[in-house]
Amino acid sequence: MEFENQIQTREGLRDWITLHEKVILFGNESLVMTLLRYYILMNEKDKIRGLSFLKTESEHMIFDEFIIKPVTDYLAGGDSQIVLLARNWEECQLMKEQLEDWDDKQIWYIDYSLVTELSWEDNIKLDFYCVGFIKCGADFLCDALRNNKNIYIPEEKEIYYDKWKNKYLDAPERFREMYFSGISKKRKKGCVTPDYFCKPDFVYENFGNNLKIIFILRNPADAVYSYFKMRMGQSDDPICRMYFKKYWKYSPKMFYEYMQDDILSGKNQSFHYDIWIKEYQKFYNPEDIMILFYEEIVKKPEKILKKVQKFIGVKPIKDLQFPHCQVEKKVSKNYFSAIINGKLQQKCMYYRESGTDRKKRRFEKVRNYIWKYTLINNEEKISLADKKILMDYFWESIQEVEEIAGKSLKGIWYD
Repeated sequence: MEFENQIQTREGLRDWITLHEKVILFGNESLVMTLLRYYILMNEKDKIRGLSFLKTESEHMIFDEFIIKPVTDYLAGGDSQIVLLARNWEECQLMKEQLEDWDDKQIWYIDYSLVTELSWEDNIKLDFYCVGFIKCGADFLCDALRNNKNIYIPEEKEIYYDKWKNKYLDAPERFREMYFSGISKKRKKGCVTPDYFCKPDFVYENFGNNLKIIFILRNPADAVYSYFKMRMGQSDDPICRMYFKKYWKYSPKMFYEYMQDDILSGKNQSFHYDIWIKEYQKFYNPEDIMILFYEEIVKKPEKILKKVQKFIGVKPIKDLQFPHCQVEKKVSKNYFSAIINGKLQQKCMYYRESGTDRKKRRFEKVRNYIWKYTLINNEEKISLADKKILMDYFWESIQEVEEIAGKSLKGIWYD
């Protein structure tokens, strides 16, 4: 799709902002917020008439002093200008469909690469990011790497910056102050957030294209079962509480139903590793992506950690090991406990986003006390029958992973 008006350079953007008033920023929420910050940096925020996100709900909202509403609520015509901010042409098409009444001369498209450069300047420069996968040992990697003094990873392992970045105009400053304040520039800085396996665009837009990306993969059947047990402990998902309501207390039958409802139905694509690695390959070069396997880490921890440290760009320290601690596998005791644990998990996410360190510690103390009565240990392993069902389901994905990694997983994931 072609646009009559396109802005592709920093100089062109500065000139355009200086010359135009009554501007409506419309498009991807994260990109809109990035350009809004740039307007403020240039002391030109008074020229913005309003904001509109591609997925704006029907009701109007106020962000700081700016109005956010559907773009269709703005009257076409007059001397207003619409600025489109999109990650791809598909998003552009969706936005254009909502602007049928606007003259093409009033619609401007800002190049995606230009907006990402503005975002990179806003945010802290990271050297590496372990972005996946869930229940594959990322926490162990995080704990091990902290023993190298030339590497810095925030104390809070999983930082959900994406959940609150667009809520505050000073989000980049908050992020830097909360997690990287006072850290020497000589240390390699990174984060570990396994949930970011499905957010390559967010990672790229905020932390740049020179980032080292680390994936840890695990036999998908084992990872699914581990994830299920975690969800049965957190119990913040309605489907988890539904199982507890049906069986009253934890039952192995729950997993079979979960497989059918969430995995085999195709609803949850989290463990199709090949899909997400390919998405990251759209943003990062092959030499900047490392793929590790949990099963190999367990067998040869020192060798793998040496490889990871070199990849990050630091001198490996001798005898660095993964912490072989026994992770307690806990699930909610019964239906009422599941309701309580679900509330606790929601509060946990709230305090991660906006709580002070003191409030976080106070909440964790109360939560840990409550858990004594609402969680029980559960050491059951996945049945051979269920594991075969999952391995058959993931077989094509496993073959794709082998091709991407350039190695056979026979003897690692299957016999």
